[in-house]
Amino acid sequence: MMNLRAIWDNRVFDAATLAASSAVASLPVTNLQDRLRKRVWRTTGPYAESVTANLGTPAAGESRPFINCVALINHNLTMAGTIRVQASATSDFAALLLDETFDAWGDIIGAGEGGFGGYGFGGRLTPAELALVAPDNVRVLYLAGTLEASGYWRVILDDPANPAGYLQVGRLYLSYYDEARYSFAHPWSLGGIDLSSVTYTDGGQPWTDIKPFQTQLQFSWEGFADLDKYWLFFIHIRRVGLAYDWIIDPFPEAVSARFFTTLYGRFTTIPQFDSVAHNVSEIGTITFLESL
Repeated sequence: MMNLRAIWDNRVFDAATLAASSAVASLPVTNLQDRLRKRVWRTTGPYAESVTANLGTPAAGESRPFINCVALINHNLTMAGTIRVQASATSDFAALLLDETFDAWGDIIGAGEGGFGGYGFGGRLTPAELALVAPDNVRVLYLAGTLEASGYWRVILDDPANPAGYLQVGRLYLSYYDEARYSFAHPWSLGGIDLSSVTYTDGGQPWTDIKPFQTQLQFSWEGFADLDKYWLFFIHIRRVGLAYDWIIDPFPEAVSARFFTTLYGRFTTIPQFDSVAHNVSEIGTITFLESL
């Protein structure tokens, strides 16, 4: 069995007040709260740039989810870049409740999964390979610490040698993940939908109208042994239907699979199970399509 991780609840961050260390006037930091990945926040430089989110204080009796993951979508950091995540009860970050630093990409190939590219068995890709296989990436950071979605959070991006001379991110998640188990014994497929089209002139010359390529993940899974996890996950999907953005990580334990298959997008079908109970195995199929 494997654990699929689903991230969807970004509502506190999307309502938060944001501040950035710098921003190009036409590409403000508030673009991080827009579902379209192409609407980016762009900094004026590549060194120690940051975004700070004021999540506020919960009202009396208000229950908020915990934050145990951070996700950056469509960022331009290189293999040398880093992402630092901090949390504090105060805006000056004098006392840190959480402080974790990650590689911008992390290993591409995990232990025992082989190796390729200029970095060999170190599990890294060359810059040319990186641009080829992951032009619109999703980088999910699973935090060691877990805190309530309140107070102040800061994400610091550092990539001094970035050839672009600036840093940018298309979407930022401060959220939590739910886990649901599925079995490798059932079929899954990773495909895509190419929205481009080719037409021909009267002289026979091809003309291509290039459009973005969308990755599609389809997989089947068994009814969950853990009913609480099943109902939590299913109710989440049914509550928001097909009109809400998710991040789906179907292989969180496998580095190479996670790198190529973690998607930001929407369900095109809602999973259907005829019966869910302990020791009962029902098969459901999900189709998930990457958002543009």
